[in-house]
Amino acid sequence: MPTQAHAVSAGERIVAAYRQAWLAGLGAAALARDWLDTGAAPMLRTLVKEGTRVEAQAMRIVGARVGSSYALAGSAWRRARRGARAAIRVARARVPGALGQLPLPSRVAALVKPALAEIAPSRPRKAQRVAPTKAARVVRKPRGKAAVAARRARNRA
Repeated sequence: MPTQAHAVSAGERIVAAYRQAWLAGLGAAALARDWLDTGAAPMLRTLVKEGTRVEAQAMRIVGARVGSSYALAGSAWRRARRGARAAIRVARARVPGALGQLPLPSRVAALVKPALAEIAPSRPRKAQRVAPTKAARVVRKPRGKAAVAARRARNRA
């Protein structure tokens, strides 16, 4: 009787492919184990050094950008606050006089006059201010490097 070639089914081919993948993984694990035992330490040290250098460089760049962003935001905030204070001073000085000159009906004028008294500047003008006595003056903190170092040392303690 003639022998017929055994036809390989699709299922057997899939099982064979999975087995080859499994054996390749085992071989890779064995080689990696041998490599870790023999030559991996110097290479890993080199990779760690390079990673540390790159991280330090990135932190310097990011730190500089964040610091400059804080400085820009702080200066913009101070300018905006100064501008708002100046606008409020001008409005307090000019609005009551301008409203007083407007020809208003008597009913509206009766409502506006009490409001004008509230809007009027509450602080006396510079010519009317009284100079403070020595005891009332504010003592300013020294600003030199030594003073800053002393304050830091006190705050840490």
